[in-house]
Amino acid sequence: MDLTILNFVREHLQNDAADVTAQAFSFLGGAVIWLIAAGALCFFKNYRIYGVALALAVLLTLALTELAVKPLFMRERPFITHDFPLVVKEPLGSSFPSSHASQSFAGAVTLFGARRSWGVCAVVFAACVGFSRIYLTVHYPSDVLAGAVLGTAIGFAAVFAVKKTGIDKRR
Repeated sequence: MDLTILNFVREHLQNDAADVTAQAFSFLGGAVIWLIAAGALCFFKNYRIYGVALALAVLLTLALTELAVKPLFMRERPFITHDFPLVVKEPLGSSFPSSHASQSFAGAVTLFGARRSWGVCAVVFAACVGFSRIYLTVHYPSDVLAGAVLGTAIGFAAVFAVKKTGIDKRR
């Protein structure tokens, strides 16, 4: 199924404009953009706790994917296994799960907890980041799905922790 989806994307969706768009989403979907968003939230008293939760969710997701799950599975990336051409710099590390997807979904779910309208935009952004990783053939669809599930779970845990502490200042 993974290979069928990758081949469909390569054969039917790839073009120069989509290459640039996918590269942009992939670049923006890393931890740095989410940590910048977390820092920005910290400037607003009513959202400060969500800024902290966002930073912690993204950092925890990054640590889990890069230090625990990826070394456990060591799945080769699709461009290596199937000799797909790359339009980006070769990423380091193994393929499963997608760190970009996990960080983006952790961030999106945490933002959703802070404010639904932000969360909806962030979920769409996270989905675009995940798709960009497939489009660029640096991840299998199952890598992105696993990353999305992991990030969503951590994002929900971060929001739950904020709600449980009772220090949500958005009243």
